[in-house]
Amino acid sequence: MSSISYLLDLPSELIIRLCLYLGAEDIVALRQTCKELYAFEKSFYDTIWNACLDRICHSSELFSPTFKWGPMSPKGQESVARRIEMMGPILEKDSQSRSDKPLPSVSLDLLESFVDNSDEDFGFESIELLPGGRFILLFSAGFLHVWDLAPYLQNLATPIERRLDLPWNFAQDAVVLPALGADTTSVRFMLSLEPFDYDELYAGWDPEKLKIFQIMELNFTDGDLQLRKIGDPLPLFYPFSETETDIDAYEEDLDITENYVLFRIRRTIIAWNFQENAYVAWDLIGGDSEMFRFQISLAGDKLLVFEDDKLTVYEIPPLMPLPEAGSVIDVTQLGPTPDPSQISVSLPGHALICDGECEAWRGFAGSLKPSYYYVHHVGVSEAATKRAWYRISIDLASQTPVQVTDLGWDVARDLDGLGRFSSFHRPYKGKLIATSIWVPPSPDDDDSDATPPMRNPQSASVYVSVSDPSRSSTQPIQPRESILLPMAHIKDIDEDWDHEINCDFCPLSGILVVTTRRYRGPEVPPAKRIQVFDFVRSLLR
Repeated sequence: MSSISYLLDLPSELIIRLCLYLGAEDIVALRQTCKELYAFEKSFYDTIWNACLDRICHSSELFSPTFKWGPMSPKGQESVARRIEMMGPILEKDSQSRSDKPLPSVSLDLLESFVDNSDEDFGFESIELLPGGRFILLFSAGFLHVWDLAPYLQNLATPIERRLDLPWNFAQDAVVLPALGADTTSVRFMLSLEPFDYDELYAGWDPEKLKIFQIMELNFTDGDLQLRKIGDPLPLFYPFSETETDIDAYEEDLDITENYVLFRIRRTIIAWNFQENAYVAWDLIGGDSEMFRFQISLAGDKLLVFEDDKLTVYEIPPLMPLPEAGSVIDVTQLGPTPDPSQISVSLPGHALICDGECEAWRGFAGSLKPSYYYVHHVGVSEAATKRAWYRISIDLASQTPVQVTDLGWDVARDLDGLGRFSSFHRPYKGKLIATSIWVPPSPDDDDSDATPPMRNPQSASVYVSVSDPSRSSTQPIQPRESILLPMAHIKDIDEDWDHEINCDFCPLSGILVVTTRRYRGPEVPPAKRIQVFDFVRSLLR
């Protein structure tokens, strides 16, 4: 305590600068143990703590309005800031114990909506929990639902919902774009629109093969929420495969940056700069157009294509304006395409070569800071998911324009008796948190001619695994094992609506959000349900 007295004897501006180098937990401990500091409580919050929040926001890549938008008490701000460091030790402890029980959590039923006619009730198409755990974005037909968890984070009070109209009758397949930095006050997302909203504009084009994409921005300024369009829509006319009638099969590879959306359709790349209303399309060289064995990722103005055991780096060709209103980009008739400069190198170490029994590589190539890249590979025959890590440096003017360093690989074994329903990934402190939903097999999976069973409640389980690049100078021959950790078990899911199971997990807040339809009986429409699981709340004192 004598050291605290020495601290308080210093000039106030120096005290502030010293406190700025403390972490959230250290600052809270300082305030709680030093009685003299209570004498200038308001000054503490207005100067030291608020400045520290800015540092925490920048260093942890939180969504800035988490701290800065709307009224939020100092206690609520403390809760958000302290959560950042808490989830990592929880996951590490659980991986060592290898428990088969879900992590302890405080649960909250955010919504349970009853609709008499379920045919008129649209479910949630997608969900996004913005980094920091305060804001939940839920997309449904024609609406964006924004839930503010600030009251819950402050004192376990009921969160606040805002519903915003989308300017179309129906929009689906929402994809939230990466945050634009710690100072941003907005979040952007891409919607896939239904062509019937544009019947007159695109008359003559087959709506079954037409996809229209629009970038939107949700702004958190001036104490209100504002929606606006970014740029013009992108109309793409997709071909049918000779063996696959689902045009969504051509959207498996997708990458999004602050200014670009990258599509892969067969072996055609479409780079859309939605800020400049411009695009470019070109064909990748070689390979089998019917195979989906590669991933794409954008690094600055370079396209990275991971294909089997090879990396090819392309320079994005010059852009051209989007087609005039009423015209589309017809992927079947692009004509001569640019031939961008390219460099190919072999991937060292444990390159994950996809064989004919592997699932498609579904656009999971992603980057962490610094330039770490992971190649995601689902091996059905091996009942495992593998990730190979690389550090990639690109300098086309140097003698070695592309340098690839092997950072090892890891494997996560599938769960016995369960099937993976969906999965997604989030960076967290130099690691990758992979969240997946697992469901039991349907009773009629093995007999397509069997009589459909009665409607019954279904269940699902949410698991996470931690993957990270090796920091060692020598690489192990065997892969590191990435344990699937049970997070939550969801009961009473209506099996007729099990395709609407969605979730998002924010490791920076320790909060998991799950949307389902709750089974209420064979003759009763199900209830639309949102559940929140908080794995950190009990540790906050």
